[in-house]
Amino acid sequence: MAIPWAVWLIVGAGMAFWSLRIGDKFLLFQYVGYLFVIIGVGKALVGFVLRPKKEEVQAQRIIPAAQTPRPQPHVAHHAHAQHPAAPPQLRQTQFSCPRCRHPLSPAGRFCHMCGLQIR
Repeated sequence: MAIPWAVWLIVGAGMAFWSLRIGDKFLLFQYVGYLFVIIGVGKALVGFVLRPKKEEVQAQRIIPAAQTPRPQPHVAHHAHAQHPAAPPQLRQTQFSCPRCRHPLSPAGRFCHMCGLQIR
């Protein structure tokens, strides 16, 4: 699981700030904090630039072709006529995440695999 950019940014800023306040003994932690801040800003920029637009997310949903109703089975024996056959089951519309192509439920608002907000 990927660490979100905000976590990199917050941890890096906190580490750099407190190591700067403590003194020269923690100079290595200060530089590591700066590195975390740079990684966080880079991930944020890449995430916002590569994020698809909302119109694209709506257009990329996978919608199955129109379904035709199934024919009812022929009842050969009168005993079976008392219990009519169950209506054909309609398939649920399948959605997938536009970023990672993980299958989603129609009511889902986030991808459980990559965390993308769908609606």
